[in-house]
Amino acid sequence: MRASCPAAYAAATSVLGRAFSLLKRRAAALAIASAIVLPCIAAPVQAATLTRIEIGSPNTTAFLLGGQFVGGELLALQAEVAKLPPDRRVAVILDSPGGLLTEGLKLGRFFHDAKIATFVFTGGIGCHSACALAFLGGRDAATGKPLRVMMSGARLGFHQFGAKFDPAKTYDKKDMSTVVEDTHRVMDNIIGYLHAIGEDLAFLPLMLRAPHEAITLVNDDEALMKGIHVMELKTQRIIDPSNIIKRRVASR
Repeated sequence: MRASCPAAYAAATSVLGRAFSLLKRRAAALAIASAIVLPCIAAPVQAATLTRIEIGSPNTTAFLLGGQFVGGELLALQAEVAKLPPDRRVAVILDSPGGLLTEGLKLGRFFHDAKIATFVFTGGIGCHSACALAFLGGRDAATGKPLRVMMSGARLGFHQFGAKFDPAKTYDKKDMSTVVEDTHRVMDNIIGYLHAIGEDLAFLPLMLRAPHEAITLVNDDEALMKGIHVMELKTQRIIDPSNIIKRRVASR
């Protein structure tokens, strides 16, 4: 059964429908690029670029953030948002394999604080690792409630963060102690970020389920149960997870 969309999300649904229609050709190109890059781990990944997407909405501006987070993505987005009237809605479509965790967390905090809705569409790389954490910060500009929209079948993936080791170096007890401390610090940063955006720790098992070299992809049902909106592929209508979660909790 299809969940009804509240009035607060009706405008976002209409805007997104147009945005995804205009992004079809872009998505196809990204799908070809990802098919070439992803199987080859050693291949260089393109740094993230920010592209403004004209969607014909008088009160919403959309941006496509595509590529790996290498640092500077937040500042680039802030520079564009600073040009817009403060009452204008902003949406960011994410298409990234991840990258710097610190940049992903900063982007997510900005999405949350500035009430920017986040989206992942099908056909491209998807949104993985640091990108997936940034995605969680999306909020509705009108209601302030979480608004993270995954198109049905999109690749939203979580995994463990990775530590870099030099294979030519011999690590002693002190070195390993430093690695453990760094690991704790990273986990503290992630947990602090989730608290800051009003999210519980339900996403941590998704990260721990897959090692850094693998990925845990979230399917439509799991996304809804974790408070992520899902956009139907054919109708482009958004399924609001709120009542689904309440019904599931009440049935326990």
